[in-house]
Amino acid sequence: MNTQFKHYPETNHFTKIIITGLLLAVFALSSSCKEDEKDNGLLDEWILNSLTSGSFADQNNGTVLDSGSGRTWMKCTQGQLWNPSLNTCTGTGSATFYGAASMAFCDIAGDLLCVDATLQANSGPAYTSCANLVFAGFSDWRLPTKIELLTIVTSLPSRATLLTKFPETPDDKSFWAGDQNTDFPASGYGISFAEGTYAQVLGYDKNSASLYVRCIR
Repeated sequence: MNTQFKHYPETNHFTKIIITGLLLAVFALSSSCKEDEKDNGLLDEWILNSLTSGSFADQNNGTVLDSGSGRTWMKCTQGQLWNPSLNTCTGTGSATFYGAASMAFCDIAGDLLCVDATLQANSGPAYTSCANLVFAGFSDWRLPTKIELLTIVTSLPSRATLLTKFPETPDDKSFWAGDQNTDFPASGYGISFAEGTYAQVLGYDKNSASLYVRCIR
């Protein structure tokens, strides 16, 4: 199909200037958005490359120790149960979620106040899931930051290696980080541990998205 553009002699010079200005503004905004997307991608890549890889050691009590940071992770995703006889994670579900529970970041629709002054979660289902957890003799569990979740993928660089330390990790949804997106207050970050999107950082709506949670202390 051929598209024809008609010329209208009656269009005055002032109108042409306005139209040209609007087109230039739209082009500039589009270019700016593309550059922002590019910069964010480079930033995430830089973060991944700059993180120190540690050795993740199974503590045989349902937790995994990261020697690089000294932090301890829950071996199982929230909603799963640790089976001490098999040292693995079980649940009522089956692949690919294995009983893991998905939840929102904030618990009230439109609520942007579920973070503190540092833009870290301080309320909501994902936060409370870890804050109320008592496991392996500890009650100081919390929602991990984006950087902490990324240390997992730098130390365990594939899903196959991840599963040696964190068995039955679901792969159909991302995992919440505790960070609010600095540019978009209505969204937070999720990290993927799926085969095809491993280590990918994505933004998710804090109210409508339901993601998985792995607690840290």
